[in-house]
Amino acid sequence: MNKWRSLLFCLLLILSASSAAALDFDQLSQQQQQVLSGYENRWQSLAAEKQQQLVKGADAWLNMTPEQRTHAEQRLKQWQALSAEEQAQLRARYRQFQQLSPAQKKQFQRISQQYKSLPAAQQKQLQERWNNLSAEQRAQYHGQMMSGAAGVNGAGGDNGGSDHESGNGSGSNGGGGNGSGGGGGGGR
Repeated sequence: MNKWRSLLFCLLLILSASSAAALDFDQLSQQQQQVLSGYENRWQSLAAEKQQQLVKGADAWLNMTPEQRTHAEQRLKQWQALSAEEQAQLRARYRQFQQLSPAQKKQFQRISQQYKSLPAAQQKQLQERWNNLSAEQRAQYHGQMMSGAAGVNGAGGDNGGSDHESGNGSGSNGGGGNGSGGGGGGGR
């Protein structure tokens, strides 16, 4: 009886380990290998979780239209041009955005779209107003924005910008900008 238990236990361990096991680069499809070719030499040294993330990213890339790929390449270049500090700030903002409720995310995206639809001169004016706010005023506006009480044109007179108005991100897709606020951030 103990022999069978030991055998069953060993099989369970093997099965659980195989689900988290690293992939061989040769196991990937030809298209995935092509997209991930920059990782081939160090593939085996990557953690299994990282390999899975890269495969998922490669699959997303392969399903993009040419226009989407061009846009993604531009975003990646923008991300790479940021300093390590700016990238860290955007990652933190992205994590904050992910913690918002669905209603708050929707509100954020609504304000983002309002801002993007404004003429460039008005966007610049709002950016300047936002940059002149104190940290306390920004926090107050942020709270009003998330409660639905604020819009792109400011919340109650002297507050003049949302987190997103500084040109950051594009909502929940994790894109990055280089402004001074926002819930989007991240990159590839």
